[in-house]
Parts: sequence; structure tokens; C-alpha cells
Amino acid sequence: MRSILIKNADYLVTSNDRGQILRRASLLIKDNLIASINPKNKLADKVINARGKVVLPGLINTHHHLFQAFMRHHDELQNQKIDKWIGKVAFLAKKMNPEAHYYAALVNLAELLLSGCTTTTDMLYLFPKKYSHEELFSAGIRAAQNLGIRFHPYRGSMSLSQKDGALFPDDTVETSEEIIERTTAMIEKYHNEGRSGMVKVGIAPCTVFTNTAQDYLNATETAKKYNVNLQTHVSESEYEQEYILQKFKTTPLEYIQSLGWNDLRVSWVHGIELNKQDLKLIQKHKQSICHCPISNARSAVDQKGVAPVWEMLKAGVNICLGVDGSAGNDSSNILEEMRWARTLQGVRSEATYLKPMEVFYMATMGGAKALRWDDMLGSLEPGKCADIAIFDINDSVGHVGAWDKVGSLISCQAKRADTVIINGKIIVKDGQLLSQDESRLIKKAWKVWNKIYGA
Repeated sequence: MRSILIKNADYLVTSNDRGQILRRASLLIKDNLIASINPKNKLADKVINARGKVVLPGLINTHHHLFQAFMRHHDELQNQKIDKWIGKVAFLAKKMNPEAHYYAALVNLAELLLSGCTTTTDMLYLFPKKYSHEELFSAGIRAAQNLGIRFHPYRGSMSLSQKDGALFPDDTVETSEEIIERTTAMIEKYHNEGRSGMVKVGIAPCTVFTNTAQDYLNATETAKKYNVNLQTHVSESEYEQEYILQKFKTTPLEYIQSLGWNDLRVSWVHGIELNKQDLKLIQKHKQSICHCPISNARSAVDQKGVAPVWEMLKAGVNICLGVDGSAGNDSSNILEEMRWARTLQGVRSEATYLKPMEVFYMATMGGAKALRWDDMLGSLEPGKCADIAIFDINDSVGHVGAWDKVGSLISCQAKRADTVIINGKIIVKDGQLLSQDESRLIKKAWKVWNKIYGA
């Protein structure tokens, strides 16, 4: 039996129901599961000395657009209103072939891994007609499998385009019939039903102004048939709020919930403009809100910029975290996202900054609950998947003097994980990827980028 013992951790953050943080603790892994905490038998095939280190449940990223790695800090994506931003993203995406999608995914996934993320989602919603939809969708899956990260891609979609008075070009969208047929094919081919599966596929119409009611109805029916999760962007901007108010005399959330999105398989992305009634409906149906603080703050030209997370928590809503796409964030560092999530609430007069453990919960059990995977992920407890991130708290000048060693991981500057274990396998060791030569990956990704954009 393959086993790993993590011993003598200065801090072991369990994220269990009691919020326990154990001192001088050990953890035993057998095969791909956590076998015990503080085991009596200290024998194992591999021993990791965690003295001077913090051991966490693997962090969970619940929203991303991996293809946007090749769009970091494009001049025309800075300080733009949503219509201009969308137009430029579509223009750049149409140039990306399956190879570009693969290397963009590798780059973003590698960055996530090195920041302690062990499970991530993706939402690919742009499918230019000149490429096979499966080749584009499966590029992210291949990248995740090659790196060893646990992956939950949502098969995104758009059916409304400029010919319908919407924002995206006509050659980047699909018909409602194509969407559901292709989505079903991806679920049947790639979705792992096992609770410790490494790939799970969900369904994600992009937004209420890119998709029809039929798209949301089809998604509801298919999600129930295959028992998969649902996700969509909601209440991200004033543009969206006005669009739905004028068409349906309601809020985007109430409109989508009326189309069958009214159970706990749903996670709503952003939620900046959600009102109190919206929050009551989300809590009633035990749904989740995916908070993406950095991209929201960067897009404040169109919106308030900071989601009312303080009020969401008071309303009893489950909050999870997402780094969002690199055309809106420029980064895929989950630890940095946690830092912003903690701090940004302080700019709102109604709130103050969040407590570190509230944010740790969002990035662990909050994410696991949003993915309906909390029986296997999100905490360090026997029987759960051995997805673990270990951080050295003594190797960074930026952390010297921190009184709260655990809290400093998100209050001080983001740092690399020392060790990352996923499904019982060591993926990152001494801050380095084991499956990839990082310098070679960087050179190859730049080469592909240059070939696509000719810069």
C-alpha cells in the first residue's frame, strides 16, 4: 500500500466543522485518501517533515476561463466597458487553435498549482466555427491530466450574437440544439462519476444576454439527467441588470431560477448587483456564490467593483472563490485571490475586512460545497481525498514578524506552495512542478503565443 506521512506540522488547518487548527500534528495518507490525523503508527513509504510549515486542505478555484492566459494585460482590455471588452476577447479568441488552448491551460493550471490549488474549474464558452468544439474543450482536460490537477470544466456556451442584437460575433456562437447535443457528448465522454474522480464536467450557459431561455431550460434538464453541476455569470454589471429588467421586469437571478435553476447544483458567478431578495432565494435553495474579487475590482468601470460578501455571509449564503479569466484578472494565483477577498470588503462602508479563517473556509469547504464535492474535498479528515497544500512559513522575507502564522498566508504577500499533493500523489515539491520543466513550459507557451498573434 502506497503511503505518505506528513509529520510534525507547525499548523494543520483542518477546515472541519469545528474549524480546528492543530499544532505539531501529523497526517497519514494511504493510496489516494487521508487515512488518519496524528496516527499512532508513524511508518510510511514516504515521509515529509513539515516542521516550520502550515498544512492546508488543497485550495479550490471555482471559476476560470483558462484560454484567457494568452490575453494577459492586453492594452485594449484595460479600463474598458463590457461591450468593448467582449469584442476584443472574441477577436483574440478566434485566433486560438487547439494547441493555443492547450498551452494557455497549462500555463494557468501551473500557476494555480504553485499557489496551492488542487481543484479547479474552467468555463469555456467561445467556440469559433473553424475549430472542432471537442478539440477546444478537451485541450483543458489534457492539460489538467498532464499536470495532475483535479479538474471540473464547465462546458460553456452562447447562442445569442450580434445578429440577435447581442454583443458577441456571429461566428463564435452555437445554436441551442448544437449546444445541448455537444454538451451531452462531453459529459458522456469525460465526466467521472466516482466520488474521487479527477475530471467532472458541468454545464454553463455564459450569461442572460448571451443565451436564450431554452439554453437554460436544456441545461437544467441535462444536469438532472446526468447529476452534474450548473454555473453561470449573474448580476455582474448594471448593463445586465437593466437588460433583464427591461425584458422581463425582474432580476437576472429570479429570471434564471424560474427556468429550473433552483437547486443546490447551481453556483452563481460574481453577484455584484444581487439584492437582499436574491440572497434569500440563493440561501433558500442552498446554492453558492463564486466571488472573484480581483477581476471585479479591475472591471469597476462598468460596475460597483466589490461584491457584497459581508451581506452574503450574514444571509447564510455559501461563498466560494474564483480567480476568473486572465483577460480580467491577469493572474491565476488562488492565494492572491484569497488576500483580495479578505481585504476588499474593507472599502465598503457597510462592512470591514473579513477574518482570515472565513476566507480559508471559502477557498476550501466553500468551494467543495459549491461543486457538491464536500464529502471528498475541502477539509483534512480521514476518508477524504488526499488533496493537500503545504506552505513554508519561514522562507519568505515578506512574512517575517507575522504573529498569526496561518493568517499571514493571506494577509501577507502571496507565496509559492512548498508541496502540493493531489489524490495521494506529490505534484509540487520544493516549490517546483514535478510533471513539467517550468522554464521549458514558459518558452514553449511564448512560442505558441507568438505564432498565434505574430508579436
